[in-house]
Amino acid sequence: MDVFTDKSWVRLRRMSSEYEECLDAFLDHAFATSSIDNKVACPCALCGNRFYHERETVRGHLLMKAMNGDYQKDIWVLHGEHNLTDYGSDNDAVNNEFIYENHGSLEHDMHAMIDVNFAL
Repeated sequence: MDVFTDKSWVRLRRMSSEYEECLDAFLDHAFATSSIDNKVACPCALCGNRFYHERETVRGHLLMKAMNGDYQKDIWVLHGEHNLTDYGSDNDAVNNEFIYENHGSLEHDMHAMIDVNFAL
């Protein structure tokens, strides 16, 4: 299952083996594409992508607290998912350059926040 294409896994019973497999695939991708100092934004209901944690902490949060309900419906830009409506646009190179060159900076955080809150 592509955990970005089919996000229904986030509603599975969190202690099921299928949920854990999908969670691990999500974390593999998130850490491969979006980690800063070996941490990613934690999308759990408590952290709401405001706090960055290492893999095992994020995994624990998503097992115990579930994913933030609003983020389940969004494009997971903080975890490496691309906005499909942006493919092929002239802004891709600029956006990717901005994201990767400014990872961890205030500008990157603001850009990511805007993407998450206004991506439709």
